[in-house]
Formats: sequence, C-alpha cells, structure tokens
Amino acid sequence: MSNQDYFAYVLRLWRTGNDKPWHATLENAYVKERYSFGALSDLVAFLGEMTNETLEISGRQPADSATGGQPDEKQRKR
Repeated sequence: MSNQDYFAYVLRLWRTGNDKPWHATLENAYVKERYSFGALSDLVAFLGEMTNETLEISGRQPADSATGGQPDEKQRKR
C-alpha cells in the first residue's frame, strides 16, 4: 500500500452501547482523507497494510513500562 516511514492520523473510536462493537475512523493529518472501519480488526488490518507488518488483536492491554499502561498524574489532570 505504501512505503512511507511516517504517518500522522487522527483516530476516533466510538460505540453506540456497551454490548455494541467499536467503530473507528482515521483521518490523515495532511490531506484530510478519512478511512472508516466497522470493527477494530479492520483497523488493525489497515494499519498492518500501511506498515507492511503482521498485526493481530490480543485480549491484553499493552503495558507502558513506566506507568503500567495507566496515564501518569500529568495526563490525568488534563
């Protein structure tokens, strides 16, 4: 799909209820192209194509080494 080394997107995630699937849009920060995804797996597949990587969704939350995956105090106050 692309051989660029840098991408910038605005990511929006939403769902219409607790038992509903997540939806996503990515908007290119430079040319305002918008990509819509009806499932997170579609978003992950798109990102894999963009980066030429094999990606998969696991049930785990990635942990940030400094904060254990939680926002630090400065981020919480924003």
